Amino acid sequence: MSRRRDFSQCKVAIACGGTGGHFFPGLAIGQEVIRRGGQVLLLASRKGIDRVAASTLPGSRIEFLPSVALIRGQVIAFAWGLIQSLGCCLRCFSIWKPDIVLVMGGFTSVAPAVAGRLLGARVYLHEANSVPGRANRSLAGLCHGIFVGFPFVRKAFRSRAVRVSGTPVRSQFEQAIPPDCYDRLGLAADAPILLVMGGSQGARAINDLMLEIAPYLAHRHPGLQVIHLTGRHDRGSLQALYQRLGMRHYVSEFCADTSELVRVATAVLSRAGASSLAEYAAARVPALLVPYPQAVDDHQKQNAMIFGDGGAAEWLDQRTLKPSFAAQVLSRLLFDRKVRRSMKEALQRWDARGAAGRIADGLMGEWVTDRGATPAGETKGPLGRGVVYKSSSSECPENRLSRALILN
Repeated sequence: MSRRRDFSQCKVAIACGGTGGHFFPGLAIGQEVIRRGGQVLLLASRKGIDRVAASTLPGSRIEFLPSVALIRGQVIAFAWGLIQSLGCCLRCFSIWKPDIVLVMGGFTSVAPAVAGRLLGARVYLHEANSVPGRANRSLAGLCHGIFVGFPFVRKAFRSRAVRVSGTPVRSQFEQAIPPDCYDRLGLAADAPILLVMGGSQGARAINDLMLEIAPYLAHRHPGLQVIHLTGRHDRGSLQALYQRLGMRHYVSEFCADTSELVRVATAVLSRAGASSLAEYAAARVPALLVPYPQAVDDHQKQNAMIFGDGGAAEWLDQRTLKPSFAAQVLSRLLFDRKVRRSMKEALQRWDARGAAGRIADGLMGEWVTDRGATPAGETKGPLGRGVVYKSSSSECPENRLSRALILN
């Protein structure tokens, strides 16, 4: 059992903006640091979703950076945002003086990591996905330590200081669903709920899929309810569809805190970001995943394949999926008891609850630096009870999940 080290007098800056997949794990770690008595500075982007989500961590300071993502054709904008963000971080850190800087990946991570290193802070990063992102790959050499969500991802970093922590989920996932939750959503507590989202801000392809399959689901399963995060463009058309079909529904453009929505869901249709998968595992919610096909290095597809191979989710390729088949899969995940029971058991093995505490321990110095086997030959993995990560110099575990996870 990890010791709960005191963070009194310790200042931790967490760079986690840009997407919910980076923000919410950072928020979970911030909750743990504050719970242990530390001070937290959140570094986010100026996107609207970051501004709303940042307010959900009481007791923290917030700094919004002018960073922008590196998009084809916008190199100058990216470079200018990076320079401005670096200046902002240097000024902020000179005054606030963080002891530790933790970066969660994405375009908001570069400036805080560089500024932290220049000003003498200890710098760490967390990689949630099965394929390390560009920012984390470029920053690894600056860091004193690296945390990874999937056991085999440590092979992608040459640093010796790599720890398998799992991907943190917010403390809300350990709490009971508030009694007034269903009333606020306008839903019934005794009927199944399908949660549909393409991340916290929606996805056009998933919206289009629901426009096609919602009539089938409504006809096949009277009483089915829908929670749908649509993004900015499709809210009106989807809300009108659900009303016409007589389906109880809660439709919103985005949600700053999706933890409640995930916990009330019977099944989920979504993208395959690592943060979302960690939340589904924590809530034991069966999911049909449609990976974002333009994700860097196709990492969402790799995430989905890992969960799919282990029986923890179903997934379909957006480029080849057939709506009729997707509807059949969702029907099984919502109503087939045998399928649901099997998937929940598989999800339990991926539950990384406690990851925020393991990362907090690592930040405070309880660090395991190993390459290859430990003296005992193996290290306990963070992905649920009974799961072990076994290191081997003769076998590379990236190829198959079974080589990375050994069940007791």
